[in-house]
Amino acid sequence: MSLLVGNTDAEGRMVMTDLLCEFKERIIAEKATVPSFIFTVATLTGHAVRAYNGYGITMDNGFSRKHKISQRIYDAGHTMADPFEISTFRREDVACVQPGRSSEDVVQANDKPSTMTNRGHQYPAGFMLLASGLDKHGLNHELPIGYTHVDIAGSAELMSSIGWSLPRVTGSPVAALADAFLIPK
Repeated sequence: MSLLVGNTDAEGRMVMTDLLCEFKERIIAEKATVPSFIFTVATLTGHAVRAYNGYGITMDNGFSRKHKISQRIYDAGHTMADPFEISTFRREDVACVQPGRSSEDVVQANDKPSTMTNRGHQYPAGFMLLASGLDKHGLNHELPIGYTHVDIAGSAELMSSIGWSLPRVTGSPVAALADAFLIPK
């Protein structure tokens, strides 16, 4: 796949995309008979901080949304004092990373900071969806794969530090994910 790299400060999404692709391929190879869900957790963009301040964000593809994955994280986050907001993938989040030339298959980012780009935290997740090939395993595919991105930029960026000290450590999203998926109800 040929990628147009428009922002070299987005290396994290490149690494996560490789892993998403690898786990998608494993699910396909195993011919999973139960629903499969893949998560990424990162401080994906500064736009997440502008959009939701100090709160984490969770975004589902259609298959994860059908299974209410983000809603589970949202509900658990409020119970466990690790609050999240739900953001939504839209068609334009994948459309804006479509190739503009025959020499590219997908566009990693434009040349503006994500904080100054409309839907600045959604389109990087759209890039990962498209570049990993997960966009082809949606609701109508014979092997749909759920994908949820958990953006923790808000909780990471808004913690203060003094001098060269480390910022206050945050465990976000550990409490919310544990309550949503590990603690029996």
